[in-house]
Amino acid sequence: MAKVRSSGHMSWYTAFPFIVAILLFFASLAAGEIGYRMARAATPPSVGVPGMTQANIVAGAILGLVGLLLAFSFSFGADRYNARRHFVVEEASDIGTVLERAELFPGPLSQRLRAELRDYATLRLSRVDSAESSSKRANAEQQSERESGDIWRTYAKLHAQNLRNSMSKELGLALNHLFDEAIFERDAESDSLPGLVLLMLISSTLVASAATGYSACIDNHRRRIYEVAFALVVAVVVYTILDLNSPYGGFIHNSDEPLRHVLSLMNS
Repeated sequence: MAKVRSSGHMSWYTAFPFIVAILLFFASLAAGEIGYRMARAATPPSVGVPGMTQANIVAGAILGLVGLLLAFSFSFGADRYNARRHFVVEEASDIGTVLERAELFPGPLSQRLRAELRDYATLRLSRVDSAESSSKRANAEQQSERESGDIWRTYAKLHAQNLRNSMSKELGLALNHLFDEAIFERDAESDSLPGLVLLMLISSTLVASAATGYSACIDNHRRRIYEVAFALVVAVVVYTILDLNSPYGGFIHNSDEPLRHVLSLMNS
């Protein structure tokens, strides 16, 4: 049984996506206003129908880069979300497999193994539950690691009594796979959007807002509603991306239904 602790941790911007989105919204509006005032200070507004100026071209190119970064970041977040959901389903399936194989062995050791497995599933459920606080999740994580050690020691005694039973080896393989899945799941939870990608996304958004404000002044064709709409849309998308990268809390989080289902079967 591998006992490896992940060194990763959740980034602060992943833990507080709403604050990041709000700050980005107002910063984008401020950047647009700065770009507009810079254009007014540099040259008076032109008269006539807005044309395709150099500022328009630059603003369009930067907006295209923002769209590309948003698409890449959203894809990254969706992949992380799907990976975490996969591990939760796999863990529930592995617990059910171990339980079924443990029931093939009579005696007190088998009963103890099933009881410890039930406690382990309860701890894993409390860890996955999005309503739990970070301190409770960490405590449940530590308790589940200790419980996994107890389960393995109980299995070792059961295996010693059933060396000629081929199902004893199969039970050990199922347990090893279960504990490995827990390690992979923990690693997936600590994997979040790289800070450099988020920094590039925010920087490109602010530059695009400033370029749009500058271009609007040059063309004498400013509509603040467009600037607000752009800032709002980008802020909402960034919030969604960061929320996808967070396994707990927010509006988009991993479901604990697979673990609840297998635990209900164990208690029935």
